[in-house]
Amino acid sequence: MKERRILIVEDDPNSASYLYNQLIALGYKRIDFAVNSADAIDLIKETAPDIIFMDIFLRGSKNGIETAREILKLATIPIVFVTGSSNFYLVEEAGFKEQPG
Repeated sequence: MKERRILIVEDDPNSASYLYNQLIALGYKRIDFAVNSADAIDLIKETAPDIIFMDIFLRGSKNGIETAREILKLATIPIVFVTGSSNFYLVEEAGFKEQPG
């Protein structure tokens, strides 16, 4: 079975570490990190991850949603948004149109 390559795009070291530890506990070993949009796009070109865990709030000129849109123009990679915010408008901006609950 192919070992899956994961990319975590997260600018908060504590959140990145938590997610990393959870993935390691699940048996994943090939995990890369990016802290902003530019780093994420460079890593995608170099490593071709199988899945991306993307924080919605990133430091720099692009947030996680904008970065995901740019990534999807380059490659078809599943992207899971992660955030500590429960702001409905962020969920809507990410492409989900139905209001929860």
